[in-house]
Amino acid sequence: MSSRIDVANDYVSIRKVLGWAGIYVPEVSYGRSWKTRCPFGEMYHIDMGSEKSMRVYSDTNSAYCFQGCGYLSPVSLHSKISGLPWQDAAEDLLQRMGYQDITDEEKWKKALDERRSVDPNYLSSALQVYCSKIAGNTWNYIQYDSRVLDKLKKCLSLLSFIKSEDDARKWLTASKLYLYSTLIEKVNNEISDG
Repeated sequence: MSSRIDVANDYVSIRKVLGWAGIYVPEVSYGRSWKTRCPFGEMYHIDMGSEKSMRVYSDTNSAYCFQGCGYLSPVSLHSKISGLPWQDAAEDLLQRMGYQDITDEEKWKKALDERRSVDPNYLSSALQVYCSKIAGNTWNYIQYDSRVLDKLKKCLSLLSFIKSEDDARKWLTASKLYLYSTLIEKVNNEISDG
């Protein structure tokens, strides 16, 4: 289970915390990182904060001050600015951002919804596995036969219309039936030719 500190570090942007600290944050960050002044430059830096000594990393939602403040996450930055312990700083950030915990019921519903989503790649693989089981060793040859290939393409062209688990089951059943007789015919031809 994630701690509130982890939740706040994931939910709150380091850019937002820097802005609250009075640091200029460009509307668009160019590249994966950008340099800015450290909010603690006047207090802790030899140059009194005149140079851009902090690099902000968009990918990791973090910053690093090369003048001695080191690694900063949204929570550690807010903690250092506000003087709050990390746990309290995390709670304060979440409250400022209007974060709402999701209930166990909502988590369960989300997990079920994710499980029910249909991945067309899995369906395509399932149909091809079926074909290879029906055709056995001859699948290596007959999968390139124009009739088999055309029928397989027709089936796969319908994948974008599948929106539910029920659609997926119907599509797979119909596709198997559609391909079965052609596969059997091709297998028999290969056996009789061989």
